[in-house]
Amino acid sequence: VDVCLSFSGSFLGINVDTVGDLNFLLKAVSYRERVLQRSLTTRLYNKVEKKREEFFDAWNSCLHHVTGLAIAHIHRVTLEQFALAVQECPVEEDHTLLTKVCVKPVFHSCVSHHSIGNHKLCF
Repeated sequence: VDVCLSFSGSFLGINVDTVGDLNFLLKAVSYRERVLQRSLTTRLYNKVEKKREEFFDAWNSCLHHVTGLAIAHIHRVTLEQFALAVQECPVEEDHTLLTKVCVKPVFHSCVSHHSIGNHKLCF
């Protein structure tokens, strides 16, 4: 697996989680959602408050960003629910199998070549 993480000053720089670890994956998709949410908020604020655009026009000009945030939210919720199901699985050996077979491919499809502001995930 090729890994290319470029996060300056993020939580990833001080954590020991690995890319294949479920905790890392959960943190990464949560981080991605938060960054998209904050940048959308900033864009809307700048358009409405500073440039004095009508909110409807500002919202429409940010629809691509809104869609990206919605997808990031779906990825986070789906991965969280899957992690809970894995955690509640009664057979301990199945945890590793489920993580290897299901979580990694799903995560890779969620974040493959997605940019987060100035940060880039390219698993």
